[in-house]
Amino acid sequence: VSTQSTGAQEKHNEKQIMTLERERRELKAQRVQNEEQRRLLAQDKEKLEEKIDTQRSELLARAERLAVMAEAIETEPECADTSVIKESEKAKLRAELAVMKKQE
Repeated sequence: VSTQSTGAQEKHNEKQIMTLERERRELKAQRVQNEEQRRLLAQDKEKLEEKIDTQRSELLARAERLAVMAEAIETEPECADTSVIKESEKAKLRAELAVMKKQE
């Protein structure tokens, strides 16, 4: 009787060991997958930050150009009429300037 129970116990133990080893492999695979996701998210974050910085710089440069052009138009309206600025560009500039003033 004790030989049967010992054999059954050994089978049970082997089954538990196999289950634990399978779970360990699954956890390891999941850990690797999580690390890869973390790496990809860090890359995406870095790219987004670079894009934001670029857009911020472009917007600042554009705002500076608009401010200079707006000042020229406001201080010397006759100069704007004879300058290289086309009518459509002047209208667009005035519209953008109005939006900027509202945002301030």
